[in-house]
Amino acid sequence: MRTMMTARSAMLGALIAGLAGVAAGAAQAAATGAATAVAPTMAPVRVVAWARRVGCEVQYTYVVQNNGAHPIRRLLIGLFHPDLGTGAAELGILPKLDGKTTWIAPEQSRSPSGWHVKAAFPEESSKFALEWIEIGYHATLWPGASAIPLRSGSPLSGAPVLPATTVQDFSIMIREPDAAYVEGRANMDYGDQSLNVQIEKGDTVAPVLNLHVGGQHPRKNSAWATFGVTASATDNYDAAPELSHPKVIANQRLEAQDVEFEKTTGGWQFSLRNVAGRTYQIQFVATDATGNSTLRTVDHTSVVKGNR
Repeated sequence: MRTMMTARSAMLGALIAGLAGVAAGAAQAAATGAATAVAPTMAPVRVVAWARRVGCEVQYTYVVQNNGAHPIRRLLIGLFHPDLGTGAAELGILPKLDGKTTWIAPEQSRSPSGWHVKAAFPEESSKFALEWIEIGYHATLWPGASAIPLRSGSPLSGAPVLPATTVQDFSIMIREPDAAYVEGRANMDYGDQSLNVQIEKGDTVAPVLNLHVGGQHPRKNSAWATFGVTASATDNYDAAPELSHPKVIANQRLEAQDVEFEKTTGGWQFSLRNVAGRTYQIQFVATDATGNSTLRTVDHTSVVKGNR
């Protein structure tokens, strides 16, 4: 039984501590000259994505660790190539925008102080990227651009993600999971360079799926087996992993009238037609917002008159 950690701050805090430990270990190895021939090269920047359900939406949070020597003033999530050409963007589910602009509504996002986020659309593409940018840097890059729609009292400039720092204040809310938010690429203005890195999944642990079968009566009625299955799922980060609709398969061809089931409180009620030699398998899947999944099954062997 694994220890359940449901506090978001504890998970992100542990990640930051772990990233700091990696950086410290690399520095110590360099200072001692230990294993320099085989030591892996540390990426100058790491972007780690965490996903969880909040009400009817999904929240993606990005932890950005700057291991290098240059500041970061602009971060794009879901961008394969910095030129924003056709095929460069990877995201498909759009957050709520702020009125008629492509800036994300403040209630749908969180940014470091003095930063804001918008949707960046390549030409002739249905995909897009999320662009977080320090507000003063935005004014420098595009001095004639329209003002960023900010809440009253918001700062008009902010600090970059400096070398040897980790920032976790990049988050966005969307209406349903989109794997590209955790599996795509991140591009950033890294000093005067453009840097592209693979986004890393913070949550790699699948949900725990529990099943309980009750009320099975195959002998009481030889034509049908009727029973209920209750299902529940928990996860180490996502408080509400999704339980998919159950799937029923068999070792023989199934007709539409062979399987009946309906949703009940906490589970499903099944009626399976008993046919000689037939075995059924009912498949249940629990999936967290990151996309980690667990499959569990309930098996039933038909019991017919004369074979009891």
